[in-house]
Amino acid sequence: MRDRCTMLWKKIQYRVPYDMSDRRWLIAMYTMSFSILAFFVFGIFSYYGKTLIGGTDGMSQVAAFMQYNGKYYRQLLAGILQGNFEIPMWDMSIGLGMNVMEVLYFRPIYILCSMIFYHNISMGVIVYDIICMYLIGLTFALYCEHLHCQKWTTLIGALMYTFNGYLLNYCLMQHTFLELFFLLPLTLWGVDRIYAKKKYGMFMGTVFYLALTNFLNLYTVSIVLAVYLSVKYWGCKKERSLGGFLRYLWKPILSYVISVLLAAVSLLPKLYMALTSGRVGNSELGIGILYEGRYYLKLIQGFIEPKEIGMHGYLGMPGIALIALLALYLRKGYVGVKKRLQIEGILLMFAMIFPIATYVFNGFSGINHRWFFIINFYLAVVTATMLPGAFLLPIQKKRALAWGTLTYVTLYLLISVWQKSDIYISIVFIVFYLMLILSKGIMKYSLKKGMICSMVCIELAALTYHSYSPMESGMMKLFRNSSDIDEKISIQSSAMLKNIDDDHVYRTKIMAENYENKMEEANAGLRTGSYTFDGYFSYTYGSIMDAVQEWQINKGYAPFNIMDFDSRTTLYMLGGVKYIAKYADGEEKEPWGYEVIKEETVIQGGEEKKVQLLRNKYELPLIYSYAKIIPETDYKKMASYEKEEAMLQGLVIDKKKSSDLATVTPEFDDTVILDTKEIKRQIQEQTGDTGLVELTTKGIENKQSSTTLTFEIPEKYKNSELYLCVKGIRYIPKNPGVYKDVLLGDQSSRYDERVFDERYRNYGRANPTAILRVKYGSNVKKSMIWGANSQYDTGARDIEINMGYYDKSQKKFYLTLEALGEYQFSEIEVVTHSMDNVEKYYSERKKYAAEKVQIRGNQVTGEIKVKDKSMACIAIPYHKGWSATVNGKKVNIVKANGMYMAVPLEVGYNKIVLSYTIPGLKYGMMISGLALVVLIFWEKIRKYKRKQVRKYKRKKVYREPALYLFHLFQSLDFPVFSGIGRRNGCGQIEFGKFTFDLFQNFRIFRIRVHGILIFVFFQGVQIPVPMGGFGLCGFQFIDLGFLIGIGI
Repeated sequence: MRDRCTMLWKKIQYRVPYDMSDRRWLIAMYTMSFSILAFFVFGIFSYYGKTLIGGTDGMSQVAAFMQYNGKYYRQLLAGILQGNFEIPMWDMSIGLGMNVMEVLYFRPIYILCSMIFYHNISMGVIVYDIICMYLIGLTFALYCEHLHCQKWTTLIGALMYTFNGYLLNYCLMQHTFLELFFLLPLTLWGVDRIYAKKKYGMFMGTVFYLALTNFLNLYTVSIVLAVYLSVKYWGCKKERSLGGFLRYLWKPILSYVISVLLAAVSLLPKLYMALTSGRVGNSELGIGILYEGRYYLKLIQGFIEPKEIGMHGYLGMPGIALIALLALYLRKGYVGVKKRLQIEGILLMFAMIFPIATYVFNGFSGINHRWFFIINFYLAVVTATMLPGAFLLPIQKKRALAWGTLTYVTLYLLISVWQKSDIYISIVFIVFYLMLILSKGIMKYSLKKGMICSMVCIELAALTYHSYSPMESGMMKLFRNSSDIDEKISIQSSAMLKNIDDDHVYRTKIMAENYENKMEEANAGLRTGSYTFDGYFSYTYGSIMDAVQEWQINKGYAPFNIMDFDSRTTLYMLGGVKYIAKYADGEEKEPWGYEVIKEETVIQGGEEKKVQLLRNKYELPLIYSYAKIIPETDYKKMASYEKEEAMLQGLVIDKKKSSDLATVTPEFDDTVILDTKEIKRQIQEQTGDTGLVELTTKGIENKQSSTTLTFEIPEKYKNSELYLCVKGIRYIPKNPGVYKDVLLGDQSSRYDERVFDERYRNYGRANPTAILRVKYGSNVKKSMIWGANSQYDTGARDIEINMGYYDKSQKKFYLTLEALGEYQFSEIEVVTHSMDNVEKYYSERKKYAAEKVQIRGNQVTGEIKVKDKSMACIAIPYHKGWSATVNGKKVNIVKANGMYMAVPLEVGYNKIVLSYTIPGLKYGMMISGLALVVLIFWEKIRKYKRKQVRKYKRKKVYREPALYLFHLFQSLDFPVFSGIGRRNGCGQIEFGKFTFDLFQNFRIFRIRVHGILIFVFFQGVQIPVPMGGFGLCGFQFIDLGFLIGIGI
């Protein structure tokens, strides 16, 4: 019996490759199974009236980006068809006016969906997701075919790789990562083809696509590729050496480098954009040796359950993957693929255990478990490879398999009971799979295969139901309703654009209904085409982020993006914000100087809401001038609230770059009305005897989930904005268990303590964020403070909250701490900023502002007149890609007023022309062109070598019949005439040797045959040859046949 198992095992391990009928069957079965499961997944969304646009980035990025890409490529195609070949490189509607590379995608499927479904973004996202999901399973199936996996296990692996918990719970909201799922198997398949068939096309095409579309995806796949090749060589080769390893790698490395360089036209600008953004180098993150204990418990549960592991990490694989994984490590002596899988599994285990691996996968910028898709791929490959072998394990190994499976089930149940969480249905499926594998003689092997395939499909359907059912999970509520998408766009369009008779260039701002909706309202310009005063992108310009940090604006949920500019009057004025759209009953007040010009009622979410359009009475164009400057060194010494007022009076600039202009000493109308001492005194009065709030030497310690503090303003201040300024703020999160005695009180019973312990058992690590909520009159502002060691903690310790403008100041304001823990700060004060002189400063800027500002393609033009030598401030973010001319003369652009641009002006009339070119594009095109030449040259060399190989093979084809004829006619002699006119009689030649020589040299057949015939004909004829001059040394006789044969 054991011999029979061994024989069957070898048959499985060294299986004959697929034929075309196998591939057709596999594709047909996968397509049918995919259609059923996809209908179930997307049918749930349709049934509940949901779209696939959801999460925090749904409206502001997923919907907005697809709509912008559709518009961009449609206009680009229309322009090309009309003979206009100018490529837009910059757009004022992107953030505050940014590079198009911030939002453009170069993915063919995405581009087609965005263009076709431009007017129905919800449908475009669905079609894009369906196509990507189908390709995920298809490419995986073809990769497993390359590994010679069995058809039925390949089908199972493809389905579980397509409908796993990671994809269903994360990728359907973050669509950027969908393509990674089908690019990973293509990359590994492509590199295997280099070694197996010396074919480079698939590997180079995949690497080129990765480099062209997303360099972060390229980075992740490159790590996987490096580990994959290292394990194949060091783990699977018998003879290993460093030199041999380098020789082993040179082909994939060369093709990888050429592919990346081919994509330099896109890669180089994106790298520059990322490296100069405000996101790089901002995190102050402490990496521990291990995660917290809660993470490892979730890791055990999340193996079969769609439960988030760490941050954005999911597994959620069918239970059959567990059995296949255990079967992989129950046998020894593997070679090839299975040995490689064993080593890779050990490496992945260490990567899941230690945070440093996640830190590396995340590009050394934080702890984010998005890389878990690699584990999903690995488990699917293990299932497709090892599942047949699980049936053929010896009885001792099957017992070990059963014990290992039951151990996991026991651990899962204990954790679930301890955490009082639901038992996931996959436990039932695991037991069912185990019984099928352990059973013997009950049913045929073919029937078992069919049952396992069916049960995996049912389990995946259950996984989908668990993820999206309102009764089972909260995932579905994160997705937008179908009607919301159109409502949002129509509300913004009607409020901002309809019936506005204004042909000037200006900015607009949409004020969210509340703090939680700020992300949804961001990037409205991408959908409406308006020039907005916000930006929510992966890589916001570094100049913008530096200025925002100087002005101490809290960035809320997304610390590397700009949701708004805190409704500050000066910043809105200098930024050219002319119109504001807001909800009439919104939490946040508009800045000073705006008046309502239009109000209409709209239906949103089935409710009537009023939307107002406001216009700024003190608006400035995008280009205005200064005759005096404020040196940047003086500017940095000012308080944050003084910096804004200073920018109204003089242009903030590096004095070395404009030494000709006079400097000005700004005047300030700011007054500190509550200092740190007074605020602490008022806090102390409110702490009371409860002990729930405590004033410490470092700040405030809040011991309950929410605490509201009331502060009295000592006197009335008119026509002012009020600011709460906090310096050195740092949030130290705490667990509720730390404050157990305070929260329960002295009269608590054992029952109360038990209820408390059960309630906070799953709390784990304390919430890493806190909210500061400030209410002043009807104005409500919230600021998010990221906790210590959070990956989003930028290190900015000073914040300034604009509590709003009031004609008459209110008597009180309220500060709410919305999280447990310590709120440390060095200073806290309330400052009033008078508007009395703002109108005067505005008039100075308006008097010599540009009259005509136009934006056309990649150019911004403006005409301005000044009576003195001045500098023009262009309220567009400073970036290296800009160049400028004034009256036709090229001038240098310098950074001014924190984040804007400035150019020198001449006395009198000035015409300013600014042109934009994507930084790095020129060099990227040169590198890509050079790489293309190298690729062509390399392909020519390979083509020449292939031609030489074909010649050798063709020669080898004729050699085989020559050997056959040689042996057939060996020792068979036939007579030939020797000498002229048979004078020497008849000679003999061996016919076998003659035919061998004839066929072996078939291409020179005629010359060789003639040479043989002439040789034998003149053989024996001696001719005299004179030796020395004129035969003085006598004569030597030479055989004429030999001489003629040699010559021919």
